[in-house]
Amino acid sequence: MSDVRFYHQLLAGGRRIERFREAIERTVRPGDVVLDLGTGLGTFALFAARAGAARVWALDAEPVVHAARELARANGFGDVIRWVRGAAPEALPDETFDVILFEDYPIRLFDERVYRLMRAVLARLRPDGGRLLPGAARLVAAPVAGERLRRLLFPLEGAERGAFGLDWRCTRPYVANTPLATAVEPSEVAAEPVALGRVALHPLPACGDLGGGGETAASRSAALTGVALWFDLELDDDLLVSNAPDPGDEPWGPLVLPLDPPLPVEAGTALRLEVAYEPLADGAPGWLRWRVCAGGEERRGHEFAAYPAALADLYEQGGEGAAPERPKDPDP
Repeated sequence: MSDVRFYHQLLAGGRRIERFREAIERTVRPGDVVLDLGTGLGTFALFAARAGAARVWALDAEPVVHAARELARANGFGDVIRWVRGAAPEALPDETFDVILFEDYPIRLFDERVYRLMRAVLARLRPDGGRLLPGAARLVAAPVAGERLRRLLFPLEGAERGAFGLDWRCTRPYVANTPLATAVEPSEVAAEPVALGRVALHPLPACGDLGGGGETAASRSAALTGVALWFDLELDDDLLVSNAPDPGDEPWGPLVLPLDPPLPVEAGTALRLEVAYEPLADGAPGWLRWRVCAGGEERRGHEFAAYPAALADLYEQGGEGAAPERPKDPDP
């Protein structure tokens, strides 16, 4: 649960909030009905009201909406903004929206929860001229290297055989396929980033349109320890927010996909990077898989291999998009 101090920290950063303010003022028209999904302290809802929206629905599952309501009253927008504490899509009002504001994308841009959420929410966007903000995203990846990242990715590196008198090596494949959300320093990026692709966020992109691949070249000699994956959200033609390495005052970093063992490269070595999202039964993106090729060698990873589960666990988990019902055992 995020408290008010968390939102004050976001406001203190300034640049990201200012870019959203500019985009909202360009997007919202007088008389619009606006949905601010995941409103938090209500900052974007206030911007929309100030831009002339006739009605703003501000929805969040957390109790911070009570502080946001006070903030709206204090700024003269108490009659324009309607606050809803609840989770979407169940708590959505019975409205069609001219503008939907949503920025709470996971570090990988889409996971199954957010994909399904947006599929339901976008059904409420006015078909003739409705606008989603941000409206598009670019997925980007780059190889990374460095001892600091290596220690974060593999905390037991060098001690897997013998730590506490036990042999931990059989657990390494799980760690080697577990993505890590962490800050990445510019000095840890070992090649020019690869543009994996650009997707419009409305209509919702197909899982196959996410991810991609491309070529780059090592900028220095290094042992590549992972691939950093991030996105740039397009607010307008000249306005972006990003979770790229060293994004200044942005609060989130990229997702690092491990490479194990490290892939040694010399400066100038040609590299190919590939990242893909495995589709679930309902089309939502599921596991990530990745591959890096350089100098006749390659490293692969697959998020499924990070989970110590038997097939029976997947059948018993159930839920939307999960494995089909487990077949019954044959009669003896």
